[in-house]
Amino acid sequence: MFENFLKFKKPLAVCVALLWLVAFGRCFFIGPLAHKIAPSTIHVDEIDWTGCTQIDEDTWDYTYKLPTQVVADDIVSIATYWVSASVYVDENRIFIFDDTYKDKGSSRHWIRLPLWAGGRTLHVVYSGEQSRVEMSADEDTYYGNAALVYLTFVADKAYALVFAVCVCLMLLLIIYFYRLMRRQMDDSMKRGIWCLALFMLTTGIWIICDSQILFTITRNVAANTVASFSALLLFPMFLVMFVSEMTDHRSKTLDILPIFYLLDFLFVMGTHVTHLISLDHSLITLHMLMVLSIVVIIMFGIQDVRKHHNKDMKKIMAGFAGMACCGVAAMVLFYISPTTNYSILYCVGLLIFIFFVVWAAYERLYRVMGHNANVLAYRRLAYKDVLTDLGNRAAFMKEQQELPAEASVGFVVMDINNLKHTNDCFGHQAGDELICSAADCISKVFKGKGKAYRIGGDEFVVIVKDATEEYLEQLLRRLEEAQEEKQKALGKPWKLQIAHGYAVHKEESSYEDLFRLADDRMYECKRRMKEMEQSAASEKM
Repeated sequence: MFENFLKFKKPLAVCVALLWLVAFGRCFFIGPLAHKIAPSTIHVDEIDWTGCTQIDEDTWDYTYKLPTQVVADDIVSIATYWVSASVYVDENRIFIFDDTYKDKGSSRHWIRLPLWAGGRTLHVVYSGEQSRVEMSADEDTYYGNAALVYLTFVADKAYALVFAVCVCLMLLLIIYFYRLMRRQMDDSMKRGIWCLALFMLTTGIWIICDSQILFTITRNVAANTVASFSALLLFPMFLVMFVSEMTDHRSKTLDILPIFYLLDFLFVMGTHVTHLISLDHSLITLHMLMVLSIVVIIMFGIQDVRKHHNKDMKKIMAGFAGMACCGVAAMVLFYISPTTNYSILYCVGLLIFIFFVVWAAYERLYRVMGHNANVLAYRRLAYKDVLTDLGNRAAFMKEQQELPAEASVGFVVMDINNLKHTNDCFGHQAGDELICSAADCISKVFKGKGKAYRIGGDEFVVIVKDATEEYLEQLLRRLEEAQEEKQKALGKPWKLQIAHGYAVHKEESSYEDLFRLADDRMYECKRRMKEMEQSAASEKM
């Protein structure tokens, strides 16, 4: 049943992507903000409302007495939080912002004042829920020169830019290490890195969009709202998925939670697109999921640390604790004073968590790389002869088993003459040098033409593909020449001499028979060499 439930992940992810495209696409059919950016510099004053009058059940009029002189670049900057707003100078309307269907969310407006407005009364009429109207009116409202108003606003939201820069740098670092080390990563580590990158990306998008700083360069407030809430709905899911990949023992609960986040995304965005529930009123399910996720992560994190001694999870839990503390402080500050920059605490908490998470991911990657390096080293030793760096007997047997039955393959079996005599007379170091010299000659002659193996103390074999007897005879003549050249270059008292025999594979014979035939011919060659040595010694006597 659990496995069947997990099968819904991919279809739900596809539905989420399609619904997001619909929600984001319709933003471009919703009217943008009315303001345009206008540069200049003189002064900025923060507006303190001189009066507030309730017009009807859902409408309030906030007033402010304008200075006696208004110059060309003077503007008023107001905020709206899920409410509509109209701006009047006395009884003359100069601005209207309609958000009846709550498609536009929280917004920032820059409204140019007419030159004749000096000394008159500014009226900002908010329409909507009382709590949202109060939040809008309590938010910083500015009057003054356009350029300085923009600059003041950007300075207030600078924390979002700092957070975005930090996230971008960490993302670039993660991408660099992923490209550099992906071959050494296991599948779980790769998935964890991707989840971490998506978590950081969505948190960055959320903080930037939520800060409203993008309104200085774009007027598509609906797209900003959809992007902000999409990131808010998805980043806890990527966090849960990352923690799940970092645990030593997978938890079914952590694997199921992302499905509920996808379902919640479909619910929130679906009700937003159909105007059934506004985005700000449909977040209760997300908050419940986030609380559940925090409890589950803490529970399984502590269990993973205590039971399985997972050092990576210990670092993640430390970062998670820092993020939780900052989050709680931000929520308390929000309920005490909703218009303060409580998001700064969220940014600090997220940066603390991201730092510890990147640290844990780096250490895990380092261990995985070390483990893989050891595996590769052991694998290399399993099929390599340490003394000569040729393949060993195990490598030869493996290669022989993988040869196709119909291949025209030649086996060349070789044996070093007088190795025991060299060991007895000149020492084992000289014997090792003799073996290495023979291996050098074999490697030089057969390089690019066949694979050489040391299958015994003084015995070698070479597998030559597409071999003929004439071709092997030619290679063996070159081997004899290479022996003579090596002997002269070494100038050693011991003699380098290699006996050899070969056989070419035929369809009716097996590779075992082929090796035995080549081995028999090698011993026959070895016998002839000894007879020639004995004959030469007799003539000298």
